[in-house]
Formats: sequence, structure tokens, C-alpha cells
Amino acid sequence: MVSGTDLFLGLLNNLVVLIVLVAVYGVLINRIEHFGTYPRQAILGAVFGGFAILCMYVKIPVHEGVIVDQRNVIVALSGAFGGPLSALVSAVFAGSYRIYLGGGGAVGGTIGVCLAAIAGTAIHLIPGVHKSLFTTALAAAAATVVIMPGFIFVGSFGEGWDLMMRMTPPFGSAVFIGIFMGSILLSRENRRFRIERERVTADRERQAAYQEVMRANQAKSDFLATMSHELRTPLNAIIGFSEMLLMPGNDAFPPDKRKEYLQIINTSGQHLLALINDVLDISTIEAGKREIAKTQFDLTNVLHMSIGNFERDIADKALTLRTAYPDTGLTLRADERAVAQITLNLLSNAVKFTGPGGEITVHAAHTGKAVEIKIADNGAGIPADRIDSVMEPFNRPATPAHIAAPGTGLGLSIVKSLVELHDGEVRLESLEGTGTTVIVILPDGPADRPSALG
Repeated sequence: MVSGTDLFLGLLNNLVVLIVLVAVYGVLINRIEHFGTYPRQAILGAVFGGFAILCMYVKIPVHEGVIVDQRNVIVALSGAFGGPLSALVSAVFAGSYRIYLGGGGAVGGTIGVCLAAIAGTAIHLIPGVHKSLFTTALAAAAATVVIMPGFIFVGSFGEGWDLMMRMTPPFGSAVFIGIFMGSILLSRENRRFRIERERVTADRERQAAYQEVMRANQAKSDFLATMSHELRTPLNAIIGFSEMLLMPGNDAFPPDKRKEYLQIINTSGQHLLALINDVLDISTIEAGKREIAKTQFDLTNVLHMSIGNFERDIADKALTLRTAYPDTGLTLRADERAVAQITLNLLSNAVKFTGPGGEITVHAAHTGKAVEIKIADNGAGIPADRIDSVMEPFNRPATPAHIAAPGTGLGLSIVKSLVELHDGEVRLESLEGTGTTVIVILPDGPADRPSALG
């Protein structure tokens, strides 16, 4: 007769093995979090399989002349918390080692391991098993029922059946307790891991949000600093030259000098108006108040008009302008005013940031059910680390050429917003010091009622 002390010590030793397994599992799931599903399951299976082999040396005397161990518990837990592949790997480890040890119970022991793997996999595939102690206990009891028939394969069928009946109370209880306690401990580690992962994710998101707020604040501060300079420059010119014309005694200014001053005042006023229009445009778009009305028009006329606005600047900088689009017939259903603003902004940037003697290319063509507009230059280019943010409002590349250039820096963000208003797409390709290519793809959609962004 097996003494209660021997049985207690056997269960206690197996509990120690189980606690060590839980500790290893808690460390391991953090280390293999980023692995793929199958590599993760394979690693867990190998670890659980190793502990299953260890259990074969931690015996539990359950009956006179009958000694068992908790390898089946470990394999079942491997499937329940690792997945099907984990169950298979741990079963291969434990089963192979049991066959290596040999003896009369080798076949029955190996089959018991396989049954444990099946039971563990079934637990894994049933959702919500570990949400309460009651469902966990039911799962442990069901797994025990699946594992116990392994004894049938020890000796003849009759002998095996009798052994299973005799082993069910002591061994079945040990298996149930092992799976139940192991499930509780491993579930706790999983919850701890999820909470820690959610905390880390939340911290990262908060940090990212903080950085985004700081970036936006810095961008707006830079924008206000730029605007204060940009607004003062034309205002100073307007006020200064108008005061010169209004000063007593200046009526005798030569006509050519008076015309020159008036031209400066007019140019400064136009520049000031353009600055204010950019700010109003982006404010209207961001507030969701900008409406579009799609009509069919000839895009060629819009491109000719846009290029005509920069003929003087192109000539002054001796730029080469190459065009690649049909003379007529390039029709598009979109908001004509918005498309004109898109092309004007892109051409303005190309002319502004292309050095004297540089080259600008304007390309447009139908591509299936859309029209592609591509404007490329070989100018200053944009740093790689600023390409993703340069189309956001109040952002401009941090290069001397862009910082020194006049304007609000809102051109690309206005383009992006207007294209998105058409459900289109903007692609930006740039290399600092080499040039920039902006590709706008506008769906050639049906005419519709006005719509607003927001």
C-alpha cells in the first residue's frame, strides 16, 4: 500500500516542476512575442517537451508497484497554451524519450502522451476556456477523461482495462489537479503579459502623440515666425513706397520712377494677397468648408494657363520647360478651379526651388479611369527624413533653399487636401540636391453635386 506521505511528496515535487515551467513560460513569451506563429509554437513545444521529459524522473507512487508521472499534464498544457504545433512538438519529445526508456508501459505511455496532445489542442481551439475557474475545471476534467485510456494499451486489453479502472481515482486526480493548477498559473502569466504589452503599447502611443503635438506646435511656431516675416516684407514695401509718393515735394518724380514705385507696390500687394489666400485656403479646407463641383473641362487649357502665369519667372531664371501632354482633348471630370490651384501650386514650387538654368517637366495623360499630372524639376530637392511630413500643414523642408524661399510653405499641403477631396492620390519623389517629382492622380469621375471635405 502506498503511504500518503510518498504520494504527497511525489505531487509536491511535480508541483515544483510545474512552478518552474510557469516561470520559464512567463519569461519566454516576452522574448518570442515578435516571432511568427509557427516558430513561436515550435519553441514552446520544445520547452514543454523538455519539462515533460524532466517529469519522467519525478515519480508519483499511486498504487502498489505502480509509479506514474505528470508528463501528460505538461503535454496537455503545451497544446492548451502553445497551440497545435506546440502540442505536436512536445508530444514527439516526450513520446520519443519514453520509447527510448523502454519497459512494459512504453507503448501505453506514448499513447497517453499523444492523447494529452489531442486534449491540449482541443482546449486551445475552444474560445473562452480559461475565462473562469469553472470552465477551466471543466476543461481539465475533459482532458483527464481523454488521457486515461492510455492505460488500456499496457499489456492485454483486459489487464489494461483493469489498470485504468484502478488508476482513475489516484492518477486521474493527479492529472486533473495538474492541468487545472497549471492552467490557472499559465493563464495568469498570459494576463500579466497582455497587461504589460498593453501598457507598453499605451506608453508608446502616448509618447508618439506627445511627439506629434510637440511637432505640430513647433511647426506652427515656425509658421508664425515665417508669416510674420513674409507679411512684413510686402507691407513694408507698400507703406514705404506709397509714403515716398505721398510726401510733399515729390510730385515732380519722373514718370518712369513713379511707375517703378507703383509696380513695386502692386507686386508687393499681389504677394501679400497670395500669402493671405494660402492661409485662408488651408483654413477653409481644414475646417471642412471647401466645396468642389465636378464638371467636364479640358485639362490642357488649365495647364496652358498655369504655365502662362510663370512665363516671366521661367524666362528670368533661364529655365527649360518641357511639356508632355496633348494639345487638346485631355478632358477631365473634376473641380476645374481646384485642379488649376493644384497645378499652380506645383509649378510655383518647381519654379521657386529650381536654380537658374534648371529644367522643369510637365506631363499629363489618361491612365485608365484617371488622369495623371506629373511635374518634375531638378532643383533643391527635399531631405529624405522630411518627405513624409512636408505635405502636412505648416511644414516645410529644413533646408536653406526652402527656408529662404518666400511663401507660407502651405502649397503642398493645399495640393494634398484638394486631391484627397477628389478621392485622388499624391505621390512625392525627391532626392535632396537632385530634384523633386510630384505625381497627382485624379479620378475621372462623373459630374456631381458640390461636396465638402470634412
